[in-house]
Amino acid sequence: MLKVENWQIQMSIIKEIAKQKGFTVQEIANKSGLLASTIKRVFDLKFEPPFEVFLKIADAIEAEVLYSKIDGKIEIHNILPKIKPLT
Repeated sequence: MLKVENWQIQMSIIKEIAKQKGFTVQEIANKSGLLASTIKRVFDLKFEPPFEVFLKIADAIEAEVLYSKIDGKIEIHNILPKIKPLT
């Protein structure tokens, strides 16, 4: 299982992006395929998610995660809201 370095800080950023975009925990659960209770535990920093779960949550809130894998650990460089192209 790949772990995210400083996951609490990174998850706080994800949570803030979700809040700014107006996503509810249930909406994130529906979009990610995860249980709402899992997302709540992760957002409350009570459960360290594997990297795959971290990415599912980020994708559900339309956030881009820039990262590298070094010695079996994930180092996140930046988390940004995805920008939709103008039509």
